[in-house]
Amino acid sequence: MTQAPKTNPPTPSTVESDAHHLAHLLDVIEGEHAAGDFVKPDGSRDHHADRVSALLWIARDLAAQLAEDATSVASPASGVTGGSQD
Repeated sequence: MTQAPKTNPPTPSTVESDAHHLAHLLDVIEGEHAAGDFVKPDGSRDHHADRVSALLWIARDLAAQLAEDATSVASPASGVTGGSQD
């Protein structure tokens, strides 16, 4: 799937909004996946489902942290000005 090239660079608030939407999306997907049965019909553990759940959990948490970081950068009241802090 390809997207048309963007003509304008994203604004900090757009990046912030997209990051929050991604975190919410991953939270819903992880919740739906976790509601499934992780036991195979033979009674053994479905390790593939366990792995997918763990990866979704990690992705969700990283997206949530990215969203919080984007909020800090996008908010003028945060006092964050960007750039490296050496």
